[in-house]
Amino acid sequence: MQPHTAFDLLAGTVVQESFEVDAQAARDFAAVTGHGYAQLEMGFAPPLFCVRALPLITTALAARLPQALLQGLILKHATQEILFAQPLPLGATIGITARVVEVGDCGLHQGMRLVSDLSSAEAAPTVQMTTTVTGGPARGAHRLAVAATHLRLGQPLAATS
Repeated sequence: MQPHTAFDLLAGTVVQESFEVDAQAARDFAAVTGHGYAQLEMGFAPPLFCVRALPLITTALAARLPQALLQGLILKHATQEILFAQPLPLGATIGITARVVEVGDCGLHQGMRLVSDLSSAEAAPTVQMTTTVTGGPARGAHRLAVAATHLRLGQPLAATS
C-alpha cells in the first residue's frame, strides 16, 4: 500500500476564506494583464481578478497538512475553468468556499481538482472556478479527466455577451 500524500489527505476538504475587491488592486491587475479597463469604468473588477482567490485557497489547504508533507511539495497550475454569473463589484467582500472534489493522476503528476465558489452579499453567487493543480509524481491510479459527456457534435462550446 502506498503512503498517503498531501493530496490524499486533502480529499474532500472544504475551506472558507474571503477577500476584498480593492479598487487600486483591481486597477493594478488591469495594468499588468492589459485587460479589464471597461469593467473598471463600470465599477467592477477585471474578470480574471477572481484568480486572486487561488493563493488564499492553497494557503488554507496547506495549513491543514503536516509539515513533513509540505516540505518539497511544489504546486503547479494545470487547468482552469471559470464560470461567471456576476462581475465582482469594486469594494465588495467576496466569500470563498473551496472544496477538493477529486484526487488522482494528471499527466505525470498527482493532481487534485478544486471547485471554488466566490460570492458577495450583493450578488451571490458571482464566480465558480474549477482548478486542477498538480504536485508530486503520478501514482498510477485514478486519472483526473475532464468529462465531455455534455458536448454534442455541432454544439457551441461557449457563448459570450
